[in-house]
Amino acid sequence: MRPLLIFPLLSLATPALAQAYPAPAPVPIPPQIMDPALPAQLGRMAGALTHAFMNLPVGELEAAIDGRPATPADRRKTVGSETRRENPYAEQEIQRDVASSAGAMQSSARAMQRTLPAIQQALGQAAAAIERETANLPSPNYPRR
Repeated sequence: MRPLLIFPLLSLATPALAQAYPAPAPVPIPPQIMDPALPAQLGRMAGALTHAFMNLPVGELEAAIDGRPATPADRRKTVGSETRRENPYAEQEIQRDVASSAGAMQSSARAMQRTLPAIQQALGQAAAAIERETANLPSPNYPRR
């Protein structure tokens, strides 16, 4: 008796399977990404992140790895102090590297801003082409002859 109840339910689901999926709406590009001030802001952020990283405390972590309690000297250790201990010019070298990479980051951000609309348009056209090509594919549920 139960198998007979399944057949009417299967016939109800068939129209839902035959429906075409609607094309996804294009996602608008957030205005923050297209802001002309973004590349300069990214350059400033790189410098600030580097400064924050150099002030990151590492002495207590080093003491924990060594399995000993942290001393006051350990609590004063930072990435910058340890880097300067090994190379007194390391901080200047890092700042120079960040300044040069900030310029590359800014030019990359500008290039992304210029190409993002074209990429979005190309993806939309590709989605439409795929939808057109797959619209005539036979249904896997259609009986074969």
